[in-house]
Amino acid sequence: MGNRASCWTATRSQPPRRKVVYFSREDLSRVDYGGALICRNTARRIAQTVGVDLTICCTGHSGQVERISTFANSIGAKFVPIVFKEPKAPEIKNAMMFELESKAYRHVDEEFSELLDSIGADTLVVDYLYSAMFIPSAFKRRSLRRVTVTLNREVAYARDLRLRGLLSGKSVLETLLLRADDLQQKQLCDCLDLQRFASAQTNDQEVCPACCL
Repeated sequence: MGNRASCWTATRSQPPRRKVVYFSREDLSRVDYGGALICRNTARRIAQTVGVDLTICCTGHSGQVERISTFANSIGAKFVPIVFKEPKAPEIKNAMMFELESKAYRHVDEEFSELLDSIGADTLVVDYLYSAMFIPSAFKRRSLRRVTVTLNREVAYARDLRLRGLLSGKSVLETLLLRADDLQQKQLCDCLDLQRFASAQTNDQEVCPACCL
């Protein structure tokens, strides 16, 4: 009886596992270019973090996102694809990376929001920055902590553009870029230190793998 009580106590004392959702527009099944390799490495490091249940969600065309399941299974992560449906052609001049796609496939945002609700996610990792344009509603959730992975120091770049008067103030991407500046966020030394991130004073962090390698 005493042994049973000890086992029950040990189980009760274990901290709850953090539910992390990793989202990307990148094709994580590819190993033939640097962007995908960096994304794969980021996802793998999250999966290896103690106390984390990782769900990978990628969006893209049919046939492309399904291939990512092999990689997700290999690192012990759950995989939920969001396949592009019939597009609605947007009219955007001088569109940035993924901007046309994100506007054409607005259903991605709704489906991803449903996924976050079903999982009860604690933390969202968006890899990398421009993928965030597909899921703008995720950045309005007060209880969700977010890590936005960049390949460059995007916030500093956006801040410089704003000082030069080159930002219109109407771009969704601009809002995401400057959010970190408005919150006076600090750069993390390790973009996957989730325990340290959980103690941060804000819900949003921008991290750059280049500073962690």
